[in-house]
Amino acid sequence: METWKTNKDGLVFRSYTGEADLPELVSVFNASSQADKADWVTNLVEMSKEYQPGEHFDPQRDSVLVERDGRLVAFGEVRHYYQQESGSWQHRVDGLVRPDWRGHGIGSALLEQLRGVCAGLAESGQSEVGHRLHTYAWGTQTARLAFLEAAGFSPVEFMYSMTRTNLNEITITDLPEGLQTRAVLRSDARDLWNLFNEAFLDHPGFFRQNEADFLEWESSSYFDPELCVAAWEGERMVGMVINHIDAVENREMRRERGYLMRIATLREWRKRGVARALIGHSLKLLNQKGCNEAALRVNVRNPTGALHLYESLGFVVTSQLKIMEMDLKAGLP
Repeated sequence: METWKTNKDGLVFRSYTGEADLPELVSVFNASSQADKADWVTNLVEMSKEYQPGEHFDPQRDSVLVERDGRLVAFGEVRHYYQQESGSWQHRVDGLVRPDWRGHGIGSALLEQLRGVCAGLAESGQSEVGHRLHTYAWGTQTARLAFLEAAGFSPVEFMYSMTRTNLNEITITDLPEGLQTRAVLRSDARDLWNLFNEAFLDHPGFFRQNEADFLEWESSSYFDPELCVAAWEGERMVGMVINHIDAVENREMRRERGYLMRIATLREWRKRGVARALIGHSLKLLNQKGCNEAALRVNVRNPTGALHLYESLGFVVTSQLKIMEMDLKAGLP
């Protein structure tokens, strides 16, 4: 275990040591979510997946744990993504602090450490391209938002979380002539992925995801063919909705929710009722799987008019998410 910083409050800043840290990471995450009135939790299985090393994240290099007397009180992490379209790096930083330890300067110290990780990577051979720190703040996270703004972050995108209840009364519209649905198979994973990448190229803030991202998604719990709905023109997939049910989260939050994780239609088939029909099929499917509510997220600047479509299908805005960024070198000498 590498320990590199202590402070007057007896706090110890150290690196991630492995699976033994996972239960405390879960505890900090869920305590922070509860304090921020967030409507999600995590668990040991999901946290273990999150802390597997991969192309974007090395848990020992890219995370910082803060403890006091052997108890974890905060942690931070950063994941690195190269944006091929812009030729720059996006460093996604996040940090969570137990409610009873907020106001002790831990957030600032975590950001300083994570920023140093990013600067080290930039200096190791990528200094000629742009590097931006990327993070978020939900509408309920007023203290987090104030902290990020004071640190130099500015909003670049706005997202809405939307939910719909009463999944017993779903109207399913017909697909346009020439399109049909069929059962999605595991072998369709590549077509789903390629459709998503192609359809979202004109969306704000999107960048094409690579082969490593595909393999990670394909093997994750977020891909269940039985929860996917798609439309084909002959053998070509032209629209899809990837749905997800988090049974553990539902149990912890005492609800029965399904998520519409990804909704995409190829540009030549937009404005023809494809998404409306597939969302109807998705809501009916989620209801058949035991869900009584559905949720999704949408970029306020979505160029397809998705926000109005979702509202017409009974979804209502429940919270706002601010996507925030700052230049890695901002404020540095």
